[in-house]
Amino acid sequence: MESLIQHLHTNYVPTEPEIDLIHAHLAPYEAESARLESLIRDLSAQRDRVKAYVDPYRALASQGRRIPQELLEKIFLDCLPEHRNVAMSPTEAPLLLGHVCSEWRSIAFALPELWASLHVSSDFLSSSTLPELRAWLPRSASCPLTLSLQCGGGWNERKMLAVLNSASERWKTLQIGRITAKDFISDMGSTTAPFLRDIEVNLCKDDSRWWEDDAGTQLSRFLASPIFKGSHLRTIIISAPSPGALVTPEPSEWDHLLNLTLAIPDHNALPFNPSRTTEIFTVNAALRLLGACPRLLSVRVQLLTNNQPSYPETIVLPQLESLVILDDSIVAAPLLSYLLDHLNLPTLVDLHLLYQRNQRFTGFPISGPQYSLPAYFTKESLTEIFHGFPSLVTLRSTPESAFASINTLHILRLLSETIHCPELAELILEDEIQKGKDFCTALRDALLHRRAFRRVDIQHLDPAFGSQLALEEIRARGVEVLSDPSTLLALRSANKAFHQLATPKAFREVVVTQAAGSAEWLTELQSSASVVGCVQSAVFRDSSEDNEDALTDVDPRLTAVPKALEKLSKFPYLTSLKIEFSLSVGDTDWEVEDEPTFWLRVQRAILQAVSTTPLPTLKSLAIANLITMPSPVLTCEKFAALLRDVAVLSIDTLGPDDLSEGYYAKEGLSEFWEQMTAVLAAAQSVTTLHLRSDNLIGVKPALAFPSEPFVNLTSLHLKHICWDDGVEGFLLAHPALRCLALEDCCMYGYEKQYPRPWGAVIASLDEGLQQLVELDITGKTMLYCYEDEGWGFITMGAAAMGIYEGEDLQALEKWRGNVEARKLQGL
Repeated sequence: MESLIQHLHTNYVPTEPEIDLIHAHLAPYEAESARLESLIRDLSAQRDRVKAYVDPYRALASQGRRIPQELLEKIFLDCLPEHRNVAMSPTEAPLLLGHVCSEWRSIAFALPELWASLHVSSDFLSSSTLPELRAWLPRSASCPLTLSLQCGGGWNERKMLAVLNSASERWKTLQIGRITAKDFISDMGSTTAPFLRDIEVNLCKDDSRWWEDDAGTQLSRFLASPIFKGSHLRTIIISAPSPGALVTPEPSEWDHLLNLTLAIPDHNALPFNPSRTTEIFTVNAALRLLGACPRLLSVRVQLLTNNQPSYPETIVLPQLESLVILDDSIVAAPLLSYLLDHLNLPTLVDLHLLYQRNQRFTGFPISGPQYSLPAYFTKESLTEIFHGFPSLVTLRSTPESAFASINTLHILRLLSETIHCPELAELILEDEIQKGKDFCTALRDALLHRRAFRRVDIQHLDPAFGSQLALEEIRARGVEVLSDPSTLLALRSANKAFHQLATPKAFREVVVTQAAGSAEWLTELQSSASVVGCVQSAVFRDSSEDNEDALTDVDPRLTAVPKALEKLSKFPYLTSLKIEFSLSVGDTDWEVEDEPTFWLRVQRAILQAVSTTPLPTLKSLAIANLITMPSPVLTCEKFAALLRDVAVLSIDTLGPDDLSEGYYAKEGLSEFWEQMTAVLAAAQSVTTLHLRSDNLIGVKPALAFPSEPFVNLTSLHLKHICWDDGVEGFLLAHPALRCLALEDCCMYGYEKQYPRPWGAVIASLDEGLQQLVELDITGKTMLYCYEDEGWGFITMGAAAMGIYEGEDLQALEKWRGNVEARKLQGL
């Protein structure tokens, strides 16, 4: 055998005598192997017999059998969903608990709190599941019930409502979706719910002519139902095709009601039709309704009307804190002013006037106690509004009307002539008309008259009239005056006082373009002692559309601009850096005969420049249109040092347009994405990460997310990432994620074989990301893809991959619901 040892692990072919010699040599070893296999089988069988004897005794002595029933009940209750009602499903508590053992079933069925909430849809009810619904309610004993129902009409809906009506005396919270007024009155018109606190009903139309008389008659009977008469009722939310028809000439007296919402289900989808707007909501109906609810804390109503109001009295709502009025462009300013004039709201904190112009819904963003006003009020109506809202803190005037500048002047003069709104501290004037002498005088008077003012944000202020502003006295009072960058630069040159006021704000962000003059300007700023301490954000933006054939080696982007960017460290408080490369990259051959093209050279030069010197205060870095070709800059230690303390990192890549040979076949792509893995690994302090590719990546070319999780990551945006187990594992390694956006992310199938379904992945993420409060899934996400040789990845729907699409969508809707519930709970 010694002669054969040298041939082991080679391609040597032995002779017949050598084969006989090998067999003879192996015979005793094979016999020993067979003996050991037999011994293993015997020992395994012996072990199984012993285990079968031991396991029952071990189970008898297990800790689980000694858990006190009180503790077990607490564990059962903790198994219920936190942010939604319980589904009547055998795959989740409480039904799942009853499938473990008879003892658990007895405990679960005898614990009323387990059965006190329920979500049920008539679409999923059948003759086999209806008995389970009938058995559910008695298990809740006397507990108050929290119910959410999805109706769909027909036999199932009637049976479902009949069963639930039998327990109406215990209803606490009720949500009903997709029910017509006719069906509601028919099936629940006589239902009484004396302890109901909150009710939400989404009324749907009977047919395409839902606004005609029959539907209106049904709606007028809707609020007369006994279910809305309970003395414990606190919140009513109703969305209906014709909410105005809900209000009868003598509406219900809701002395106990605290929160009220009446609106159209989909305001954006509502076609404009003047012939029926009077049936939506009139000012008279709104006032009549509010007059019946004296204890309201919050109101949300929708106005679409051209009727002339005539209401005889003023409605006093002494506790109202929030008023939201959805208004259509058909509503003239006097009508809205009439409504507000007939409301006395002494404790109002938030007023939202949301209105639709040109069929596009527009809202005024607010936070905290403030008011947003459309710019179509007259001086008289503004006076009435100021008189009616004594707790106003922030006032915003918008540029939506041609009369905005007139209204702005009205506002300032009123503020300087009256004592209304003594707590007003912030004034935001957004109209686009240049403000001259009259405006500056009125602004000065208002600022000096109002001791509470702390901040004024104005646009297009004419510096020629700066002397009218009395800036020194205004600044001495601690009032911050803000404006747009172009106005700030003009103000800075006007006089010394304006120079001191405008400089810190005008140079908070510096923008460098591809032009040589822009680079020279940045160099001048870096030598200005009064400016360098003001700069907080720097931007390089290449918006050129040059033809590469006309570009040369002396182009500023290869010379002057990088040289200027090398000195960003001269800005001691620089926290944000944005690099926006040009989209004009020419063809997709970014290297010709191993020489990088002009565009690739520019990108490498800019990145090299910004990483030349340390930027210790940098917290945000954004790179857009980064060419997917390897670069030594991406892997150098200086670039890694630049990323080390960055909290916000955003990278958008630009791949080739020509995919005739497959995206992953392009030379250099795999190496680039390997470098990108190193880039991500260097940014270990990141809290927000945006990684967006313009072509599918993640498998070919591969993208390996860092093995070590980002300990501070709370927000993540991925685009065109081809999913496999690695991406899912990366997300689950960050349970503290609060915001997640997935755009055009497909699930990878191996050569068109069955991949892991999206539904299973979503269920895993839903369970693992319990801190998530923002979820945005757009584009072709929820599709599947497979690799086609020569063409890259082909995307397709679930059905083409042999997957039931409904399960994916159900899992997604459940996930979105859980995320939204957490968000609302946090708010």
